[in-house]
Parts: sequence; structure tokens; C-alpha cells
Amino acid sequence: MNEKDRGTIKWTSLMLPEHVRMLKEHQQSYFKEPKPQLDPQQMEEFERTLCEAMARNCPLSLTCWKDGHFMQVDGYVHYINHAGRKLHLVTSDGEAAYVSFTDLTDVKVSD
Repeated sequence: MNEKDRGTIKWTSLMLPEHVRMLKEHQQSYFKEPKPQLDPQQMEEFERTLCEAMARNCPLSLTCWKDGHFMQVDGYVHYINHAGRKLHLVTSDGEAAYVSFTDLTDVKVSD
């Protein structure tokens, strides 16, 4: 264990668990990003890309915003639930993923 690691461990052990939790929450909230506002034209383009990918069984790369953080979801469109405003995907490892239309920030066809 080098000296840097020891310093972190030493100070963490002197802090109360509540303080450690609050510090972690503060760090997470510091790196949160605001949700981008999409115009109706972008949403239309996303829907067109989703429908085309589903018809041709093409892989998609989706960027989603959730709780202040962006995440990448790759997979194939299994079903578009217009009533529930959700997208049902099958990821590359065969798992089911559900993405809300309101969380989408970018939709691209993968190669």
C-alpha cells in the first residue's frame, strides 16, 4: 500500500458513516448533467430510425439520460410500445432492456 492510499483510508476511517454517505452523494450530484431538451423534429427522426431498424433488424446504439447521467444502450428493437411510451430492446447479451421515450437523447444505427 503506497502513501496516497493510506491517506485516503486514514481520513475515511475518522469520518462518521453519515458523513461518508453525504460526501458520496455530493460527488454524484456534482457530476450530474441537465437533461437536454429535444424538439419535435428530433423525436420524429428518432421514431423513424427506430421503426426502420425494427423492420430491417439492424442493431441500434441509444443514448439515454437517467437521473442526471447519460448511458449507452446497444441492442435490437424488439417492440415499440406506443401506449406505454417505451421501447423494448434485446441487448447483445440477450437480455431485455426497456427504455422510456422521454429518456432518449440520441438514436443511431450501429454498424
